[in-house]
Amino acid sequence: MRRDRDGYRMPDFSSLFDVDRFFSSDWGLSRGNAPSVNVAETEKEYQVEVFAPGFKKTDFAVDVEDDMLHIRAESRQEDKEEKKNYTRKEYHYQSFTRSFRLPENTKDDQVAARYEDGVLRITIPKTQVETEKQAKHISVD
Repeated sequence: MRRDRDGYRMPDFSSLFDVDRFFSSDWGLSRGNAPSVNVAETEKEYQVEVFAPGFKKTDFAVDVEDDMLHIRAESRQEDKEEKKNYTRKEYHYQSFTRSFRLPENTKDDQVAARYEDGVLRITIPKTQVETEKQAKHISVD
């Protein structure tokens, strides 16, 4: 299992479907304020849902590099209230980064993402991976 830049373990998508490994590993635990992620596999694609309410569409960056899917978001907000005797300033900042190794059977150049109702949905199309041909015994007459 590879590690990200901060030393956290990152699974590939194929390990997400191994239930014993999924529940025995710590990869799914939240790191700070990292949002929950669901991954589903269909016949044609992988579907990733990142639950991140409170962000805007422009706060997200989704990149694919070296067979890794990187999901980042950053939001900054400043509230300022000025009264006769005081000034109140509050700064709100939230960010997260999640990374996943893509399996061999993905089309990295056709990844699509959309943000709607607090959920970032990423679609990763599959491609055919050539499988090894099975050995076949031929009897000699």
